Amino acid sequence: MDTNPTHHSQKETPANTTSNLPLPTPAGEKAYIKHLTRAATRIASKRGRQPFDVDDIVQGVLLRFAADVPRFMRDYTPERFAHEATSQVAITFDRKERVQRSEGVRLIHVSEDGSDGYFTKARAFASGSEPILEGDGELLDLARSLGTAVDETVVQSERNHALLRACLQQLTPRQREFLMLVDGYGFTVTEVAARADLVRETASRELSGARKLAHQAAGNLPDDDEGVSAS
Repeated sequence: MDTNPTHHSQKETPANTTSNLPLPTPAGEKAYIKHLTRAATRIASKRGRQPFDVDDIVQGVLLRFAADVPRFMRDYTPERFAHEATSQVAITFDRKERVQRSEGVRLIHVSEDGSDGYFTKARAFASGSEPILEGDGELLDLARSLGTAVDETVVQSERNHALLRACLQQLTPRQREFLMLVDGYGFTVTEVAARADLVRETASRELSGARKLAHQAAGNLPDDDEGVSAS
């Protein structure tokens, strides 16, 4: 019997997603998920997690369970699956948190009024909970898609300064703050929500809106041959 709730061999899961076992009854699956959610919440909470971190970890456990519901219901009690999967999800969660805090995004620095800024070296993956568009993780991808050259340290081009200023001026003060904290300084959406005394979903919507407005503002800028002034 496989004791790892996240390991799927090709033999067990030919499609690499689900097994060939018969599907459980809706009532049985619902009851299992209810017990699993309670167990994972209890386990994560006992390990000193903040409530918003517990929610993220529990969601990760449920996602792993959803990868092969019939097999996991056959091979694991909800309590056992919760113990094993919660530990694994928590490790992954902590690793991502360390990356955000230590490496950071370090994408943008902006003066208090949001009127100026510059690009700095950024990490390769997106932060936050909602992408701008499919294939675009954060403003660095936007800059690349517009043909701007992102240097290893700091982009000195005046055109990039003009691009950034134009994007940021379209945002409200709170949208600029959220964009800077998440995409500029590596805060998580849950941390930003707590600082602003908002629920996570509201902060996520604000961040998504800020990114979309920045994208639209950049798309309305003239091309190089139409004269983006460098003076």
